[in-house]
Amino acid sequence: MDRYVGLDAHAQTCTLAVMGPTGRRLTSRVVETNGHSLLEAIRGIPGRIHLCLEEGTQSTWLYEILEPQVSEIVVAVPEQSKGGKDDLRDAWARADELRTGRIRTRVYKAPKHLTALRVEKNDYAFIQPRGGGLWRVNNAELFDVEAGAGYRIAPGTVLKIACRKDYWNVPESRKSFFPNGYSVAAQLTYSFSVNSWLERPH
Repeated sequence: MDRYVGLDAHAQTCTLAVMGPTGRRLTSRVVETNGHSLLEAIRGIPGRIHLCLEEGTQSTWLYEILEPQVSEIVVAVPEQSKGGKDDLRDAWARADELRTGRIRTRVYKAPKHLTALRVEKNDYAFIQPRGGGLWRVNNAELFDVEAGAGYRIAPGTVLKIACRKDYWNVPESRKSFFPNGYSVAAQLTYSFSVNSWLERPH
């Protein structure tokens, strides 16, 4: 049996609302905003769980701990509601929007385990002595193909291992200064652009 759960999260407490496939409101509860309490609450819901929570300051870590526990998890940007803030009303609204397919804006959350492939071209400027105190500025083109695997240890922070093949597009006379080759690196990066990396969960 499917269960549609709306989660309204705040720094101190989270409000959960559980709805059946017909829209019947089954139960609701308020739990502390900590991993143990939330996991205990989610595991206590029978059936296939479809969970919806709002995008916000808590959404990234909530997604990471709850995603393995549910059949579906959606982070949504809800439309502005009229009236004052009501946590339980908002939780019921998220559950019903997910049940009826009325979520207009979904937020992508990157998986923890990542594999990636990147092809890149860069232009590098360098200064070459010409003799007699003269110097010349030249450009060198670098093409590299990089494949790697990473583990997201925090939002925006990834520990990755990568193997890279470099190819310098320079005249033969400069090959000794710009050798082609392979490199293997372990890196801790504080940015992981989804525009240049293709990400998929293991």
